[in-house]
Amino acid sequence: MKKGRDATAKSVKGLGEVGELSEEIKAELPYWTLVVDHNWSPRQLDEMTMEEIQIIHAIIDMRDDYKTAIEGKGKKKEPKW
Repeated sequence: MKKGRDATAKSVKGLGEVGELSEEIKAELPYWTLVVDHNWSPRQLDEMTMEEIQIIHAIIDMRDDYKTAIEGKGKKKEPKW
């Protein structure tokens, strides 16, 4: 990201207790979600601001909600016996 993201080594130092993330890493979670879950390269994301990354997440969420709604309309309703 253009602003607010330091080297990965800094993030690793910011790891919290087992099973929880530090505030530093929570702040970078939108960045790493795109890398891990959506196969974006860190190089691509390093050229973006956090606001741009959040917009991408909003679009992905909207698309997923739309797919879920469409899939739900295609299901046959189970009879209530």
